[in-house]
Amino acid sequence: MWKLLSAALLALTVPATEASAQRLLAAVGRVERLLPAAGNAQGRVTLQRGARKGLTAAPPILLFPGDVLRSEKGGRARLRIRGRAVTVGPQMPSYTVPDSASVFDQLDEQFAQLYHAIFAADKGDPPQFPLGRSKDEPPPAPIRADPLLPEGRQLMPPGATRAAVIWRDGAANVLVTSAGRQVTIPSDGFSFAQVPLPDAGARIEATGGGRTLRWTVERGGAPPGPAWQAGAGPGLSARQRLVRALWLLRVGPDEWYLFALTELADLNLARDVLGEEAWTAAITVGLGDSGRGQDRR
Repeated sequence: MWKLLSAALLALTVPATEASAQRLLAAVGRVERLLPAAGNAQGRVTLQRGARKGLTAAPPILLFPGDVLRSEKGGRARLRIRGRAVTVGPQMPSYTVPDSASVFDQLDEQFAQLYHAIFAADKGDPPQFPLGRSKDEPPPAPIRADPLLPEGRQLMPPGATRAAVIWRDGAANVLVTSAGRQVTIPSDGFSFAQVPLPDAGARIEATGGGRTLRWTVERGGAPPGPAWQAGAGPGLSARQRLVRALWLLRVGPDEWYLFALTELADLNLARDVLGEEAWTAAITVGLGDSGRGQDRR
């Protein structure tokens, strides 16, 4: 039934000569579902196929190599390309369907190797910690630095507006200081927080259980990345961003760990499937040690 419906929709949106059996066999994916637009009820995702532009990308239309999908006015759509989930939206406003599986295979292999090197154990649910606000609760435990984000100097690229900070063993209040201004973000029982990042950089302090962790955030240039990134162009796909972030956490300079974690947090917010997996692993207590300080290069 699904194949018949897909073929019918395809016939409505491409010339009849393209709706042949051979053309159908060339399909590499489909539009799986539309997602709520980001803050705009008029948002949509359009499809360009060859010279034809502005087609509506509605499920379950088939997708072919070279198809270009674009997010307009915050529109979002979940694609399924060669069995893999891809989200087109404000975080990735344009996506070109690849002409082969090779790029995906290489990135997926890198993701799997890096992920299991860093997170040796199975991920769990992010733990919640007592806040010590009542006599019925135990006092909060002293927090400690996570191996994925040791204290000290961190670099963020120009234009980054927020940072994802993680630690271990307890809840904390996170103080962000920049140019004489301060803002405090409570972690609400968790051992992580996403905080605003001023243009001038900032000093970030997380205090919990009588212990304070400190990071100094400065603006750097473009973040380093694996060899393939040099030829990837200015805009990376969600999968490329994910692999770069894991590469940084595994072999990259220590000063870029905060950026890498923030990338995972952003991909999680964008509902990227593997991004959600990696971010959840990063904020789950007990995982970070496995990939740090061991044969990192």
